[in-house]
Amino acid sequence: MQPQYDDRQRQVPAYYDQLQIYKARIVSKPEPGDDRLQVRIIPHMVDIPERDLLPIWPPFFKGQVIVGKTEATDQKNADCVWCAALPDFSVGFVIGLANTYEGQDKYAHSYNFKDLIQSLMKRGVVSSTMNYKDLFVQYWTDDYLEMVNFRTGDKFIIQSNGNMIVMEQNQIYLRVGSGDVSETADNPNTAVPPFSAIRMSRKEVSIATPHLRIRASQITLGDKGLNVLGAASSIPIHTEGATIHPQTNIKV
Repeated sequence: MQPQYDDRQRQVPAYYDQLQIYKARIVSKPEPGDDRLQVRIIPHMVDIPERDLLPIWPPFFKGQVIVGKTEATDQKNADCVWCAALPDFSVGFVIGLANTYEGQDKYAHSYNFKDLIQSLMKRGVVSSTMNYKDLFVQYWTDDYLEMVNFRTGDKFIIQSNGNMIVMEQNQIYLRVGSGDVSETADNPNTAVPPFSAIRMSRKEVSIATPHLRIRASQITLGDKGLNVLGAASSIPIHTEGATIHPQTNIKV
């Protein structure tokens, strides 16, 4: 049975300024100082065993560095990217990681918006009015999420272990640790949070941590110009008419 058309006749002529979109597997990442990726165009280059013959292309957007799993380190699970190139592959650029659109898992991957918002609300970072449709996700994996609320300009950087940086219109919130109940079991003092966090607003800075350590040659609290007395001892020191106790905390 003869084909109804010739594939070659359907190809777009290779004009010097006309880029086409291709899917490719990441073959390798060059050495430091070289932001390009070596790629294998699918299906055009699947039968080329010599890696030296495969193209090495820069990112499509200036100032961007694209990385992923490569054939050199993980042959079976190498990531795919979208590339823009001339039909003869003499010039090309890597646009970014390719989404899955085939097989059983096509379009099935997404970050867990509901659990994320509940976690942020519990920490007083966002309100219940945050809309999923307002969030521009810049990058996410199972361990990392970076997004922006395009209506408010709020910025979120969150890791799966609970670490986060949140910049909102009225506050900045920094946190290390999840603060889950499972972590509390490892802490003998359940009243002490199993995490450290700093919340900064225009009127207040709030710090929550199991242990606060400040190392400075000079500490100034307030503006009264008064000195705080203390004793470098683990027991009270008795002097003439006064007893100087060790300072376990400072209140000014």
